[in-house]
Amino acid sequence: MADFLYTYPDHRQRQTPAQAMDLLGEDWRMRNLNLERAATETDVPNLTWVELNEEKVDEELYVSLSTLAERVWQSEGVHLLYVTAYNARGGSRDRLLKFLRTAKRPERVELDLVGARDFAVAVARLNAMMSAVGSSAALPACPTSPDATNRHLEPLNADLRSERGTLDAKPICKLFGITQADLAAWVGMKKSTISKTSDGKKLQEVLQPYEGVARMRLLLKDADAFRAWLRTEEPLLEGKSPLHWIKQGKVREIADYVDDALTGQPS
Repeated sequence: MADFLYTYPDHRQRQTPAQAMDLLGEDWRMRNLNLERAATETDVPNLTWVELNEEKVDEELYVSLSTLAERVWQSEGVHLLYVTAYNARGGSRDRLLKFLRTAKRPERVELDLVGARDFAVAVARLNAMMSAVGSSAALPACPTSPDATNRHLEPLNADLRSERGTLDAKPICKLFGITQADLAAWVGMKKSTISKTSDGKKLQEVLQPYEGVARMRLLLKDADAFRAWLRTEEPLLEGKSPLHWIKQGKVREIADYVDDALTGQPS
């Protein structure tokens, strides 16, 4: 039996979402705690879900999240901390990106700043982690939800990560159809920094919005269609292509634009 912990920042009792209960079924042991209390727990579950979608991530919340993450990183076995905060903007987004950048075990954390909550993606990521370390343990089977599509069978944008689980500049450059020199110029780094350690901690913050833009693939046929979309003029982008604005240092704005497209929000 695998363990699932659903956490949230406030002190009002929340129930585990029906979506998670329907997906995980009876073979998972499920609990729900607020974030502050979860950070004091000694029993670390296989999958810890932190839901911050409606919250402002202030310094106090950041400390609680970091304390919980420390327990996940120190535990033996395979564990994943999945943080979803698709409404994070401004200072909240900056704190979460700092959290990701300073992660001691980046392969054990997933930060989702784009799109609605998707528990199937988190379980698929955990399965991939178990396979990567050759774990003999198998997670209980998870039936797909009624509206699930084939994209749920693999972690979202898993092909943009290295074996360590961190975002990797090399596959990102390949997907975007750009060179490492292009990327280095756009993010204000030396090309040698990117080529030497393409999945290093220094790169995680600057690569995060590129991963957000790459989620546009959910609405497109394949990588070729994604590259074509990047170079297509968009009326909602002042008649310019997404890549035009990325070159101008507006990659976070394009990631937000993709977020709006995926969630059906007005641009």
